[in-house]
Amino acid sequence: MTKVELQLVQTLGTSGARAIAAFEIQGRHYLAIPQLAEDIPNGAIGMNLGNSDTTLLLYRLHEGSGEYQVFQTLPVPGGEDAEFLTIGGRSFLATASLRSGQGPYNMDVESIIFEWNGTSFVEFQRIATFAAKQWRYFSIKGRHFLGLAQGVQLPSLIPKIPADSIIYEWDGNKFKTFQTVPSKWGYNYLHFAIGEEHYLAYADHVEPSIILRWDGNSFVHFQTLDGTHGRAFAFFQDGNDSYLAFALLTEDSLLYRWNGKAFDIHQELTTGPGGRELAVVQDQGQIYLVLVNFITGTRENPVTELQSAIFILENGQLKEVTKFPTLGGTDATPVVRDDQIYLIIAESLAEDQRFRTASRVYKFTSAQEAQEEAPKGLAFQVPEFLELFTAYTSSKTGIGATLTESETETTNSLPLLVATSFDMILFPGKGLDPSYINFRLGSRGFKELAAVSHLGPALASLIQIRDNGAPDAVWQKQAQNLLEKTRASQKVNSTVLWKDFIQVEAFQGREAAIASMVDYACTLTIRFLETVLADSSKLNARFYRENYIEATGDVLGATVPYNAVMIATFFLVGLDLSYRSRKWLRSNNFDWKKAMVIITGQQGRETSGVTISTSSVAQILLELSDLDLPLERLYIAPHGAVPKIQAPATPDSLRIHEHGFRLLWNAMTGMTHLGETMFAQYPAYALEKNMRPEINASTLTVSELPKISSPDDWFAMNTRIRVVVEDARQLLSGCVTDYAAKQLRIARDDLTKIVVPGLDGIDFSSKKRLSGYGEKQDIIKLSTYSKPIKTNLPAPIQTINTNGGVLAFRQAGPTNAEPIVWIHGLPLDSRSWSAQYETFADKYHNIFVDLRGYGASSKLPADVRDVTQLYCNDILAVMDHLKIRKASFVGFASAGHIALRFAAQQAERVNKLVTLNASPKFKRNDTDYPYGFTEEQLNNHFVAASDRGIEEVTNAILDPAVVFQDLTAEDASKVVSWFRTMSYDAGTDTLNGFFKIMAHDDDRQYVPRVKAPTLLISSSLGKEVPATTALYLRQNLQQAKLVEVPDADHFLHVTRPAIINELISGFLSS
Repeated sequence: MTKVELQLVQTLGTSGARAIAAFEIQGRHYLAIPQLAEDIPNGAIGMNLGNSDTTLLLYRLHEGSGEYQVFQTLPVPGGEDAEFLTIGGRSFLATASLRSGQGPYNMDVESIIFEWNGTSFVEFQRIATFAAKQWRYFSIKGRHFLGLAQGVQLPSLIPKIPADSIIYEWDGNKFKTFQTVPSKWGYNYLHFAIGEEHYLAYADHVEPSIILRWDGNSFVHFQTLDGTHGRAFAFFQDGNDSYLAFALLTEDSLLYRWNGKAFDIHQELTTGPGGRELAVVQDQGQIYLVLVNFITGTRENPVTELQSAIFILENGQLKEVTKFPTLGGTDATPVVRDDQIYLIIAESLAEDQRFRTASRVYKFTSAQEAQEEAPKGLAFQVPEFLELFTAYTSSKTGIGATLTESETETTNSLPLLVATSFDMILFPGKGLDPSYINFRLGSRGFKELAAVSHLGPALASLIQIRDNGAPDAVWQKQAQNLLEKTRASQKVNSTVLWKDFIQVEAFQGREAAIASMVDYACTLTIRFLETVLADSSKLNARFYRENYIEATGDVLGATVPYNAVMIATFFLVGLDLSYRSRKWLRSNNFDWKKAMVIITGQQGRETSGVTISTSSVAQILLELSDLDLPLERLYIAPHGAVPKIQAPATPDSLRIHEHGFRLLWNAMTGMTHLGETMFAQYPAYALEKNMRPEINASTLTVSELPKISSPDDWFAMNTRIRVVVEDARQLLSGCVTDYAAKQLRIARDDLTKIVVPGLDGIDFSSKKRLSGYGEKQDIIKLSTYSKPIKTNLPAPIQTINTNGGVLAFRQAGPTNAEPIVWIHGLPLDSRSWSAQYETFADKYHNIFVDLRGYGASSKLPADVRDVTQLYCNDILAVMDHLKIRKASFVGFASAGHIALRFAAQQAERVNKLVTLNASPKFKRNDTDYPYGFTEEQLNNHFVAASDRGIEEVTNAILDPAVVFQDLTAEDASKVVSWFRTMSYDAGTDTLNGFFKIMAHDDDRQYVPRVKAPTLLISSSLGKEVPATTALYLRQNLQQAKLVEVPDADHFLHVTRPAIINELISGFLSS
């Protein structure tokens, strides 16, 4: 089925538009739109009222935006028509004025012909007219004519000039009357030719419309047409057939066909009355006819909201293919630009009879194109809905833009930081001068280090080129070029170069090490290239990995893996960027908590840096702020404008960019504010603060750059290199930028306290291989325990659905043995019982539970009010699922609190109870419970989790000075790294479930109700849960034994597993 799509591309601000004249001058596209009237404020409304002292709008196409913009206005009162014509290289615009004034109206108005003077239209000739309706230009055998349709018949209206329509002829200087056409209410002319004969069709509202024939001297009557209230014509030919379409206002419009001697009625266009104008569109061999409908009803009560139609000529018949809405439609004009057809529709009268009605520009897509491009069933885009769309968005005056402006007014005094991939501009607000830094392209050593880091992927690319089947000559040419460039770079490399010429402040003291590293990198690369050029069979992935990138082979004499070199260069670049940026921002006294931050434009390759986690600039800024910058105040605009800063960057040259970026930031934040207004009852969006997953030897894939636990965490850093190569969102040079910025923050800008991985402590001249590289074990060894502790509990995870969530647990040991339920504490999960697993796995039926929110269990419900009770219900569900009638329980710290309540509530289900640093109440008071946290301490933890994220609160919970006084610094680092993984998996919401809810429990009422024999284990050094808490429990429990472990701190089941295992085993077996 034939289809046509009309896609609205622009609305034109017109008032009572009556015609469209489209033309080109000097290669530019123009539209001339005469306007009948404007609405009179507070005046009467009607189609024959209004202010007719109007102007013609001359639009010109803007070559950049592709939209028409007002270029000039011309004095054309009561404008009805505009006709463009050229004669002898001169360009004219003939305009027709129906009337002037605001009522009563003057119909005897001079109509003006304008001429183009090279830059604009100027008045050329005035012609006395009476109710002028339309001009039509045509030429016959070198003679130039302008036909004027005019006249109107109204009671008591007497014209001052003859009311007949007139044909004017050009005499070489101006237009003169050539012939009159007797008429009463002229509307339109159309000139056409059939063979050698010329005809002029004339439409009249009162008299019958006619066709005139040119006899060589003048136009003579040829044929009278059927139908009344004629309005317009369209002539077209299809093969040997000639057609004349005739638009009628008060009945169906007609299609005539030439019979060789005259026109016969061929078809009625059964679209109903209202016809005003016709236009022919030809596209891809098809002929389309556009019929624009004006009004129906009466002059006093007109119906202006009509459906206009488009027909296609098929087999000699016009078939309607689509309709489109018009409001007092008056004209249709096709325009072809860049091989695309546009249809411009003049609309003159709104439904309420107001003249202020937009005219419209549509993209016209013909039947063949519609099959490929148009959505199914879509014939056009409804203008009213599109205007409704722009009332909110996509308009500089819409509601959205107004919201942005209002948001901007409230934030003009706040600091705004705009960052691109290479520079930053700070707008302090409050009228203070902006400042600027180029932090990447202007950094010394960036290109030099980047060149060294790129050698790794360059060699891998040679392998890929060869594997792709390219001739050897292709990769060999590239390899030879790279070899020569590497040799040349090695020759100029030296300590003096880095110290005295490149001179990077952040590298001070490391220049000799950097020069040694670069020399090693060049040497190894040269050896690789020389080897593969001599023996192309070695240009393969295995040889590359073993002898170059991982340095496990002996062929090239590699001792330091090239991966380590790449990490070192990436880190150094990130360190320099961060160091200079920190100095710059500190000098500006920047308030990060109130900052408005935008990262704009492309970050490296086209697809990189589009999210906070993948943008190295974003990561630098977060670390520069000492984590004070709220994530929700940082926006990334990958398609945003990039300011072009030319030296010298003066405050005035920078200030011109400020308002645009303030609007951009506020447009984003204005939208986010709507969330609370519209959806307060639903979960809110929050950015994930823990962006870096922890990995181990069992990790198969990652979706983000993994967390680096230390400068020798080569497993994570090498994984990062792979990620930035494979993930198009990442930037190669940003591999460890965030880690460098983080180390700088932690070291408080003291460069001597930072360890550069792959550089510091490495002797590149040594023949020994780099120790510890690539090792990633799932065990830790502590000096306080003779056995290694596995960091992953070697028992499979099982799950059950319970209480609206998923609970995970692990089982180990014979299921017919005495059961023990192990409950972990904050911020851990079931993996934290690894040191107990080895002792109890063979003797008991062990159930290691992941509490809700921890480990593999689902998150805490958002509406939970009593976390402890939820945990108790979950544990009961596990026991019921496993058909365990009675079990012993071991609970550490916060889980000891859970175990105490469970034992009180489910006394018949508990055999024995063991708690480690347990407490019935975590918050102290000054009256009757002086143990535990103060309100301030709990609130500090909650704020750390809520505002600073999981990393900050984890650091507080696992502070070695507070909870690992029983370990050496080296041992504490190992345990913290292990525990950190579990804490990050839990997340801030889970930990806040403790600090905000569970820590405010007062379970002292449950303590006397615990019937099971209980072993209370306490640590002598513990500050989190002091030993006096265990003493309180022993005094109030029915059957309790208390053991205080000397020189043990809070996490004593890991730091002192030997004695803890012995205590638990002895108690359970007694």
